[in-house]
Amino acid sequence: MVHILYVAAESPERTRIVKRLRNARLDVHVVSSGREAAIYLRAHTPDLCCVDVSTLRGNPDNMLKRLQRSSPGTAFIIISAGSLQGNMPQADGHLRKPFTTRTFKARMRQALEQRAKDVVRAGPFELDVRLRRLTAPRGTFHLTRVETRLMREFLTHPEEVLARAYLVKAVWQTEYMDDTRTLDVHVHWLRKKIEPDIADPRYLVTVHRVGYVFYPEEKKGEDGGD
Repeated sequence: MVHILYVAAESPERTRIVKRLRNARLDVHVVSSGREAAIYLRAHTPDLCCVDVSTLRGNPDNMLKRLQRSSPGTAFIIISAGSLQGNMPQADGHLRKPFTTRTFKARMRQALEQRAKDVVRAGPFELDVRLRRLTAPRGTFHLTRVETRLMREFLTHPEEVLARAYLVKAVWQTEYMDDTRTLDVHVHWLRKKIEPDIADPRYLVTVHRVGYVFYPEEKKGEDGGD
């Protein structure tokens, strides 16, 4: 059964919505504020958190980021009373009131599927693309957007030699190859985070005159330098 945290200020509307969801045999826990939600998320790991931003105080984007940090593995749906166009917080799904139980379940499935796609794993490495957070043997690191796209390529192609031209096109959406220094600089920044010894890379290894290969487990490549 999907465990759901529903975040909305107390009201007759909230009571009606939660009753309908529970009648549909969904496991729903209710809190009335972002603060209560953060406390609950740190103590539990619900599959889904629904945040009704139309009933809560504070900046929706800041609130969502705080809640996402409290429970990285949870999928999030933003519920709004009006149009979902414009600067909506970065969630796994959006839902506009009023909604039916069938619509809610459809959005729930989509959000859970999207959250699963956002997490990429290879060996002991785990990249949360949405939060741009990399968990590695040396610790947990926040990545830039470009670092995230680059690391995702390595994690989804473990032990494959990736040519510089391929990486430049995949990460920067360009085929301009006159200067690959930008790529090399970003690889260097990733190595500073994941390598025990940046002068002797064991995970992210250079393939001379070709590109790079990523080993999820420590391994000495033929050319371990920059």
